[in-house]
Amino acid sequence: MWFQLALSMDGPVLGILVGMDNLLYFRILDIASLLGKKNGTMFAKCFTNDIVLGNHVLPPTQQYPKQTARVQLVTRNAALHIIGRKNKKLAKKLSNTLETGYAYVQGKRTFEYSYKQSPKLVVVDCPHKNTVKVAQWIREFTQDLELQRKRDFEFLRQYIWSVSLESGMNNREEAENHILNNDRMMEETVECTIEEGGVSNAENVMEGVRNSGENVSMEGVRNSGENAIDEGEVNNAEHVSMEGYIMQNIPWRR
Repeated sequence: MWFQLALSMDGPVLGILVGMDNLLYFRILDIASLLGKKNGTMFAKCFTNDIVLGNHVLPPTQQYPKQTARVQLVTRNAALHIIGRKNKKLAKKLSNTLETGYAYVQGKRTFEYSYKQSPKLVVVDCPHKNTVKVAQWIREFTQDLELQRKRDFEFLRQYIWSVSLESGMNNREEAENHILNNDRMMEETVECTIEEGGVSNAENVMEGVRNSGENVSMEGVRNSGENAIDEGEVNNAEHVSMEGYIMQNIPWRR
């Protein structure tokens, strides 16, 4: 995402970064060097309102070297303005170079994280068969970089999706294992309870309730009916049956 621009063969080099908005950002220290300032750090402090850091203009799809992530940059317009305040002629030359200039290209057109390893454009006064239009080269470089960043973003999106899916499956497996462990613990608890003579499991309890209910009801009906007939208290068989059932199954009435 870096490239270098030298306004002359032996002149200082400007490190230029292409941001995720496809705009050009210039290293403030290189601008200071272009203007002949020996202390670039002090020079940069005069333009703190114009400075942005590298990681603020780069896509967050990957990690960058500290030199790139923390580099102090200014936009193209800010760079021309800063240079113009000190040297209008130099600012005009830079503007013309970016618009209509020609340059030799040193190095392959690759996307480097370090500006020192990036391709370099050396501006010439007269075009040659081995020179390129600076504006066209920058445009093609930016377009290729944009496509590469889209591929990087798509790769990152698919990676995040796959990790999220795997995490979801793991969470589901953990939940299922947790349920199985709980069921196993409950079964062990029930078995221990049975061995100790306590309450049996749910199925045995329900079976016992059904059997007990049937036995109590039938026994109560028979006993109550027989007693009632023997004593002459009840003549209605239905009443005998119902009363016997109630007396046997509702303790608070006893």
